[in-house]
Amino acid sequence: KENLRTYMYKKNAQDVDIKCFIQECVKNYVNTYKERVDIDIRGSSFFIHADTNFLHSIFTNLLNNACFFIKKEGKGSISITLEASTKKNTIRFNDTSTGVKPDVLPFIFDKGFSRRRDGTGMGLYMCAELIHHLGGTIRCESILGEFTEFIIEFPIKKHHTRAT
Repeated sequence: KENLRTYMYKKNAQDVDIKCFIQECVKNYVNTYKERVDIDIRGSSFFIHADTNFLHSIFTNLLNNACFFIKKEGKGSISITLEASTKKNTIRFNDTSTGVKPDVLPFIFDKGFSRRRDGTGMGLYMCAELIHHLGGTIRCESILGEFTEFIIEFPIKKHHTRAT
């Protein structure tokens, strides 16, 4: 028997072409917030079976965080790379602003943890929760002063994969 939480994650799920979806998220984000950030999207597209509201929350949060730190640092750009393989589908979300301190990195997905004065500590926590419920994983790699990269991996759905 499916619990309510699992049901909610599957209720409005559909097959989503992730490259098109991310392009639309970025376009809407830039139009809404008037951000002047260089955002490069490249790589092969693939499909994810998910609720688009959840995917939108994930990518908007990553964009918000990256743009906040780019503005704060006064430098940086965002690149999103999609990699489809026979074992997994990967989304690499990279920004070249401040990076994350090594002693802070293990805590960034913890509920309530924030590096921002006005932060709630719920953004990356909710991203990780949503990705987990969609069957994926998320991790972060960073070098202070150079970059922060979120690596999101989803198991392959052979009947939905295609290259663009």
